[in-house]
Amino acid sequence: MSQKDAYIAKKEAQFHELRAKIELVKAKAEKATAESRIKYNKQLKDLEAKHKDITNWFDKLRSASEDGFEAVKSSFESAWQEFSSLFNKN
Repeated sequence: MSQKDAYIAKKEAQFHELRAKIELVKAKAEKATAESRIKYNKQLKDLEAKHKDITNWFDKLRSASEDGFEAVKSSFESAWQEFSSLFNKN
């Protein structure tokens, strides 16, 4: 397995873990009071937008050449930090 493939596999595993956390937020939103539900829905909107962004970045990582991978990886890391930081706001 190349370093590129190993990196993508590692990040995809982490991505699936974060996707599960999004589902937990959805479950909490369903059980929340009306006031809390507004907060959860805002959080979910942000999470879903970044989730979509990361999905697009995975496509770019997979299609990057070995030579161009590091540049794409650097941009991906910035997007990844933004996405994962959304889980640390609470």
